[in-house]
Amino acid sequence: RPSDPSNIDEAYILNQTKDWEIDNQFDSFRIRGEQLRLYFKDNAIADIDLKTGSGLLEYKRKVPFLGHTMFLHKTTNNFWIWYSDIFGAAMLLIAITGMLIPAGKYGFANRGWKLAVLVMLFPLIFLFILA
Repeated sequence: RPSDPSNIDEAYILNQTKDWEIDNQFDSFRIRGEQLRLYFKDNAIADIDLKTGSGLLEYKRKVPFLGHTMFLHKTTNNFWIWYSDIFGAAMLLIAITGMLIPAGKYGFANRGWKLAVLVMLFPLIFLFILA
């Protein structure tokens, strides 16, 4: 346990975790209040209480398809978290309202389903380009 949390850096963490029996490579860390969170490759996360020094190591199984979007929320930048959540909600709203287009020449059966698929594909294209 460090006496001053501001002294925690990557070198300190690598030194402290070298005796842990973990096969995953260290990725990054963050400190929020009295909590230290360590991220390891392949979805291993360690939460450590900086006051007591006790912690918990978790291995998370990546859910197919949806699990790939998790890395977007692994940032400490609150702007990105809010932006991505609002953008996702807007995409869902557009897709749902696209299904409510009235019947007829421009209804969901003729044109609306194409627009709904297009709106759902747009963020997926960015996900696969940025991944």
